[in-house]
Amino acid sequence: MEAYMYYQSAFMVEPQKNQDCLFFMGFCAIKMQKNDQALDLLNQFVKDNPGHENEKKAKLLLLGLQKAKP
Repeated sequence: MEAYMYYQSAFMVEPQKNQDCLFFMGFCAIKMQKNDQALDLLNQFVKDNPGHENEKKAKLLLLGLQKAKP
């Protein structure tokens, strides 16, 4: 929970320079069992950051979240 808040704060200060924070916030949301929030964050990350070094990881997390949805 604390990590999520730190990433959120960094993202809010400079969203354009801190796009990695979307990825890490999505990961934290998964750990907090907030899957809908994680889906939103990771989808936004992938949409806004094509070719980013964490894009493949984000897509894998999204795939897992989508499969886990009833």
